[in-house]
Amino acid sequence: MTGHLTPQKAAKRAGVGRTTIMRALERNELKAIRDNSGRWQITPEALDDWMSMWPIRSYDRQSPSTVSDKDVGQELAAAKIEIATLTSQKEGLAARLDEAQADRDAWKNQAQRLSEPRPSIIERLLRRR
Repeated sequence: MTGHLTPQKAAKRAGVGRTTIMRALERNELKAIRDNSGRWQITPEALDDWMSMWPIRSYDRQSPSTVSDKDVGQELAAAKIEIATLTSQKEGLAARLDEAQADRDAWKNQAQRLSEPRPSIIERLLRRR
C-alpha cells in the first residue's frame, strides 16, 4: 500500500493529534481503508479533503510567513460579529422564555380558580339576604 499514511503520519501531516484522526475515522469524516492486519491506511487525497473541511485551522498548517495580520484580523472580526449575533439571539430567546413562563403561570392560576368548588345557586341566593 504505497503512498498511504498511517493515522500517526496523517496526524503529523495535518498538524493535529492522532486521537483527532482516529475520531474522524470513527465518524466516517475521513475516508480510509483497513489493511489485512487491521491497520488504517489513509490516502493523502482523503486527508487533504478532510483538512479542507476545517478552514478556520487552515492558517495553522501554513508557515508563519504566509499568514498575514489582515487574515487573522478578518477572522477575529468575523468571530466577534458571530458572538454578538449569538448573544443577541440568546437574550431574545431568554425574553421569550420569560414571557412564556408568565403566560403559563397566568393560565395555571386561572385553571386553579376554575377548578375550585363554586357555591350552588341556592347558597349564593341565601348569602345575599
